[in-house]
Amino acid sequence: MRQSQLSAEITKMRVQVCKAMANPTRMRVIDILKNGEKTAGDLACLLGVPSATLSQHLALLRQVGILESRRDAKFIIYSLTDKRIVDACDLMMKVLLDRIKNVEQLSKSLRKQSAFLKEGTHETTHKP
Repeated sequence: MRQSQLSAEITKMRVQVCKAMANPTRMRVIDILKNGEKTAGDLACLLGVPSATLSQHLALLRQVGILESRRDAKFIIYSLTDKRIVDACDLMMKVLLDRIKNVEQLSKSLRKQSAFLKEGTHETTHKP
């Protein structure tokens, strides 16, 4: 396989993983499983979603390699395939929190500027 083909295939895989994670229920599954494995029934209870719906989410996460499952008697137990998935989610959260902090700082600055401009307007408008 040529380098460009390999690069294109890796990009495609990255997109598939990102698409799989671009769903609130699937992100919550990852958040829950970062603390350890859970049965499908446990996940359904914790998430408050029907088992059939959860099954589709879990299948997609398994398909892209985020989750793995094993059978233990009558239970199917799910876990993350790699701890770095949690690291990637944590890094994304830090980026988002920094963005929120920057927006809050900008908003605070704009409010101060707006208040200053309003005060200046009141001082210069005198009635004769």
